[in-house]
Amino acid sequence: MNAKTRFLLFGALAVSLMAIPLAASAQDAAAAAEPAYKGRPISLDVQEAEIGTVLRSLAGFSGVNIVASPRVQGKVTVKLEEVPWEEALTVILRAHSFDYVEESGVYRIDTAEELRQEKLAKERARKQVEDLEELHLGLATLSYANAKEVKDALEDMLTDRGRIDVDLRTNSLLISDIRARVELVTEMARALDTQTPQVEINARLVDIDSRATRDLGINWGVSNFQPAGTNMTGAMDIVNEVQNAAGDLRVGTVQDWGELMLQIQALENDQKAHLISNPVITTTDNREASILVGQKIPLIVADEAGNAITQLTTIGIMLKVTPHINSESRITLDVHNEVSDLSSQATVQGGVIINTSESDTRVLVENGETAIIAGLIRKIDSKLDSGVPVLMDIPLIGSLFRHRSDTKVSRELVIFVTPTIVDDTYMTRDKLMSEAEVTYDPEKLSRF
Repeated sequence: MNAKTRFLLFGALAVSLMAIPLAASAQDAAAAAEPAYKGRPISLDVQEAEIGTVLRSLAGFSGVNIVASPRVQGKVTVKLEEVPWEEALTVILRAHSFDYVEESGVYRIDTAEELRQEKLAKERARKQVEDLEELHLGLATLSYANAKEVKDALEDMLTDRGRIDVDLRTNSLLISDIRARVELVTEMARALDTQTPQVEINARLVDIDSRATRDLGINWGVSNFQPAGTNMTGAMDIVNEVQNAAGDLRVGTVQDWGELMLQIQALENDQKAHLISNPVITTTDNREASILVGQKIPLIVADEAGNAITQLTTIGIMLKVTPHINSESRITLDVHNEVSDLSSQATVQGGVIINTSESDTRVLVENGETAIIAGLIRKIDSKLDSGVPVLMDIPLIGSLFRHRSDTKVSRELVIFVTPTIVDDTYMTRDKLMSEAEVTYDPEKLSRF
């Protein structure tokens, strides 16, 4: 391509670039009042053009200053349609191992390696200056955030000589570093010190006849579930005797809580349901809340040396809920539940067997909506004696007037979890807790 052809190509390119702003709408004209380097769209179609020529065209179109190093040489073949000019610049440069840095509105272009070495040199020089600077002290007192957690998040912002100490009594950070870093860390600590939204969790643990759960009008979804069981050595063996419905943990939601409660109360009247516990606790966003409905029992176990020792083991129902507040006040719940109780059987060594089952699930609900977790089913064998009153109780001959029938009943533990985002005006200090132990009712729990 001769010089005349290149000149005509450059002229045609300049004309095509000028035509774009002339065809802009009134809305584009208003946007043009903003700084040109914000990125107006541009179209490019060049073949074997000098990169310097293309850069001058981009500079003329964008209105910014572009300075290229003598090392920036080569030819460009590119076709772009309606892309921001800054993106076009980046694509063209990186395709030829070039890059740019913006300094006070000036785009300085050089090889990518040269700019990288410049950056490293500046970093070394800055560090040398920092090593000679005088250390200063700063104090950041936090009102909401935990000082220890904030410290862990900010320590990487310090220089090698900097440090952060925590004063637990005042929940404050004591910052020691050069002045610029002290100011930066203090500002970031205050930015992180925001009031965390709180969530009230209303949990209901209900033991229901498994056949009755189908008639509760619950919108069931299905979440795959792997029951977890652990075997421990010594005189205490843990086995998994609790089944889950159809091999899956069932998860559902309900919005008409009042109607559902009426149905459960009716089942209670018919001896088909029993309310085990109804704890209400409050926790902060992304903080786990733990509910224990059970008791601690002493068990004899063997230590590493083989000596018999007494160990307290918790049995009952453990529910752990971690709420995550999403946009539009929706709440994601991470729910872990564990059910354990003593078995009537014993090991060969005379140890105690504990039946246990665990599950983990995640469910998304609206603020105030109830999530329902079910699927932990137990088969209960019972014997029922019927016959002629008085005569059936006579020794020796009473069996002639008595009939014994064996029945099998399936009972299901259903967990209702209702998260509600708490209004600040409603909160009191006494309600701010992340863990609660609830009164244990052995009679009700034994029915499960």
